This record gives sequence, structure tokens and C-alpha cells, in this order.
Amino acid sequence: YFDAVMDRVVQLIDGHCLHIVPDALRVDPEAMLAWLEQHRIDSFDCTPAQLKPLLAAGMLERAWVPPLVMMGGDALDAEAWRKLAATDRTRVFNGYGPTECTVCTAGVTIQGSLRPEPFIGRPVANLNAYVLDARQRLVPFGTPGELCFSGESVTRGYLGRPDLTAERFVPDPFSAEPGARLYRTGDKGRWRPDGTLEFMGRLDFQVKLRGYRIELGEIEATLRTHAGVSDAVALVREDVPGDARLVAYVVTDGDTESLREHLRRHLPEYMVPSAFVTLPALPLTPNGKLDRKALPSPEARLRTARSYVAPATPAEVALASLWEEL
Repeated sequence: YFDAVMDRVVQLIDGHCLHIVPDALRVDPEAMLAWLEQHRIDSFDCTPAQLKPLLAAGMLERAWVPPLVMMGGDALDAEAWRKLAATDRTRVFNGYGPTECTVCTAGVTIQGSLRPEPFIGRPVANLNAYVLDARQRLVPFGTPGELCFSGESVTRGYLGRPDLTAERFVPDPFSAEPGARLYRTGDKGRWRPDGTLEFMGRLDFQVKLRGYRIELGEIEATLRTHAGVSDAVALVREDVPGDARLVAYVVTDGDTESLREHLRRHLPEYMVPSAFVTLPALPLTPNGKLDRKALPSPEARLRTARSYVAPATPAEVALASLWEEL
């Protein structure tokens, strides 16, 4: 909660009144919208995962819309970005930044954006942004690399974790100041021709499966282009040791076979998940981010979706015995 608190302290000093969202409202978009209207909230801080259900519940058509929405903590998909860019009922600030850099390192106002795809804007004052390769060398404009930052807001490191501090906080090769440090975010990004930054997901979300390098974010983005999908996440699971496989979790009102065909039309076969799990909503952590650890295994989902029927005929009993032995 440190990230959101930093902004709220500044607003309290500026004379604003702080309203903390009750936990029960976080999972009820209609109740949340009524609460925002009741308290005439003029600045609302949330994650994309929290904002999307509010948009689906008609937030932009309500009598009261918060004049300013501060959004961060995760990436916004292209559909929601375009919807927000087209409205003049609110200003949505898309902020990016890790806690290690005292939260916000770059940002942009979505309203009026001429670009149809999400981006994170320009670095804030007193902070330097770099896109580097694996050897901490600058990459050309438009080339993906690791987002790294140096400057006033970079913190000193992790308390009691010198190993992790040494891995993430490295000497700044672009500074002449003695002891200057560079923070490696582990995020993938690139510079756009207009001098703004584009966030492209986590570097560790690129996985290798059966010899193929797979970008999980590309699978998720392709799934979200399907008309029946409102949200999606892909990951590699190894529920059985030695048996790693690609699994997609989708919030959809359609069938998974059409999703499989949709992916095959746009992606190579090795990027098509072997299992699809449909969910009413993606699980979130208490601070509104995707909770990957709470995603169920495909087998567990199947077990809860059907009731057990014992073998009835002699043939079924014999087959069940054979499977038990195997």
C-alpha cells in the first residue's frame, strides 16, 4: 500500500479529504460507483484490474464521474485505453513506476491521446530513464530492452537483502557522480520515436518451453482481441514435475474451442495453450493486482465442475482398475 499512500499524503497536505474504499465495495462495481457518487470523490486511485469492471458497469455514463483517475500498478489493455482516450468526462493519468524508485517514474494523461495503443509517457523530473540490453548498454530507439532508472528518487536497496540489492541496484555507467546507482526494473520496454516510453511486460514473462521462446504477453494480447474475451492471462504451469505446459485463463462468455482457433490464426502452434480455464473474473490481490498464485490448475477446475460417478458395469470396473494400476 506504500505506492498509493505517497500520493494521498501530498493530497492531504493540499487540503483534500481522504476516503478509504471499504473492502466489500472492491468486488462490487455498482456499489463502488454509488460510493464514488455519494462522497463526490474527485481523485480516485486504482489499478487497471479495478477500473475495467467500473467501465463495464457504466462509469463514464454515471451522473458523477471522478474528475481525475490515477491509474497504475499494472498494464492497461488497448480496448480500455481507447475507451478512456475518447472520453472528456474524466482525466485518467496512466502512471508507471516501481516502489524502488519511490513509485512513479513516468506517466501520461490518456485523454486526447492520438495513439491507439497504451504507453507510459515520459520520465518525471529529476529521474533518468534508460533502455538497456543484458550488458547494460544503450539500445537504439524502437528496440526492446530492460527499463532502468537513476536519479533522486532511486532508493538505497532492500533491507537485509544485500544479494538482491547488488543484483538490482548497480553502478550507474552514465553518471560522473561517485556512488551513483542505476535501478534495473526487470521490465521490458522501448523508446518511441516521439520520445515516450512503451511498457512491454516483464522480462521474466518470456518463457522457454520445449525449446521455443514464448512471450506470454503476446498470447494474452491476442486472446483479448477476441470479441468474447474481456480479460485473459497466460502462464506456464508444472503441476506434475517434469510436465510443463502452457495454460490460458480467460474471462469469456464463449467456448474455448473458438479461442483456440482464434490463436491458431494469429500465432504459431507452439504458442497455443494446451489448456484453457474459464473464470468469472481473474483473481486479484488485496491491492488490486492480478493474483497469479490464486489461478487454479486446469485439473482442479475440472474436478470442481463435475461430480464423480462410480464405475457401474463390469467393463467400467475393469477399466478403472487398470487406470488405478497405471
